[in-house]
Amino acid sequence: MQLSRRSDYALRALIYLATRREGEVTGLPEISRAAKVSRPFLAKILNTLAKRGLVKSHRGIHGGFALARSPSEISFLEVLHAVDGPMCVNLCVGRQGRCDAYRGCLMNPAWHHIQSEIEQVLRSRTIADVLAGRTLPRPDAGARPH
Repeated sequence: MQLSRRSDYALRALIYLATRREGEVTGLPEISRAAKVSRPFLAKILNTLAKRGLVKSHRGIHGGFALARSPSEISFLEVLHAVDGPMCVNLCVGRQGRCDAYRGCLMNPAWHHIQSEIEQVLRSRTIADVLAGRTLPRPDAGARPH
């Protein structure tokens, strides 16, 4: 599994906006430079985030973008859903909810559990966590899975 470029760039832009003073409007060129994303692509992403209530868009000569909420209230999961829609680890946990092998599939419960775990991690991780340097514990490389 890999995050889309849209999700990655959205998170980068939001993290940069979170470094600004609360309510400070920052222009697209500055955000683009800081997030290392092309302006046209970032503009589309930020407009999507504005429609979803994650950023505020300000028009005019001094226009730009600002966070719409506190960084501690913006989870990674919400950002990913805003720009890419719901994610799923396998077809059986997606919108269709079933694959051709659904009946009698021993993996289905495992995929649902994995999906739930991933969503929980993404839901618990916020933009503020990144700014504070809080990281998730890394699995011990020598540990055996349970």
